[in-house]
Amino acid sequence: MFCKSGSNRAHTLLELQYSTRGFVAFYEKAKGAGHYTRIGGSAPGLGTTFTYQLAFSVKKLTVKINGVTRWTKTPGAAGSSGAFYFKAGNYDQSAISGPVSTTPYSIVEMSVIRISNR
Repeated sequence: MFCKSGSNRAHTLLELQYSTRGFVAFYEKAKGAGHYTRIGGSAPGLGTTFTYQLAFSVKKLTVKINGVTRWTKTPGAAGSSGAFYFKAGNYDQSAISGPVSTTPYSIVEMSVIRISNR
């Protein structure tokens, strides 16, 4: 996930989501102005390794899955300026309200993370 930082304009810029239906890109050009786009690719089976690449280079966002470009976007001037940060992890939001449970809803294992800042 790429996030735009800043005290009053911080928001998610690009988030890659995975579900049993495949991959989805969530793009938010401004705080509260986001939309989801199904970007293709079938969902890998349980236990299957896949690769993904999120890139923000020369003012262009790109998502690759298993080496294939699936989504690109060139943000406007406001969306491509300022400071950004990257984070990766399991942000599972399928948990239900109520008492805390020890039942895992999803498990994500990352074998390699490569970060390049040029």
